[in-house]
Amino acid sequence: MANEKIIKKAKELGIENAEALNETQLEKAIKQTEASSKERNTLLKRAKELGFDEELFKDFSNEDLKKSLSEAEEERALEQLNEDKAELISEFLGLDVTECSLKDLKNYLDSKIKELSATPSLEEKKEVVPEGKTDKPFKAKNGMEYVFTSDAPEKFRFADVVKTQKEWLEDSESYQLMIDSGVSYVKILKK
Repeated sequence: MANEKIIKKAKELGIENAEALNETQLEKAIKQTEASSKERNTLLKRAKELGFDEELFKDFSNEDLKKSLSEAEEERALEQLNEDKAELISEFLGLDVTECSLKDLKNYLDSKIKELSATPSLEEKKEVVPEGKTDKPFKAKNGMEYVFTSDAPEKFRFADVVKTQKEWLEDSESYQLMIDSGVSYVKILKK
């Protein structure tokens, strides 16, 4: 038969039929009950950290409590993820998406899409040739054709006169002088 001290401890822990168990069985039951109690306290502490009232879980088994806390933690993690996404989108758009309705957000995004659609793409920008630039060739006295280089500015100064490429092309004497002088904005047209 188990000693009185162990039986008393078993009864304090709520172990039923403590008197009917031998000392080895009581020690095992006490260890299991203490471990279960320790686990319960840890679970209740987690519940409290999550903002739950301990009374809500008082009738839950440890397994049910674990499951409920796991689900609550997953929900919190998902909420945090959604908050982080909203913050990132808000930062990107320059608009607090948490403060506006879904309809307002949709309207804002539609207007941004229209705005971006109206902006020419890089390819369209490359195709836009300034009015004063030209890729029309000029036939020099030596019989060869010359054109302005792609990096030649739309307007530039030559012989103290500022003109556009088109204007220089119309002035055949000045253009011939550019060719003869070896101006870097003029190159031989390769066919």
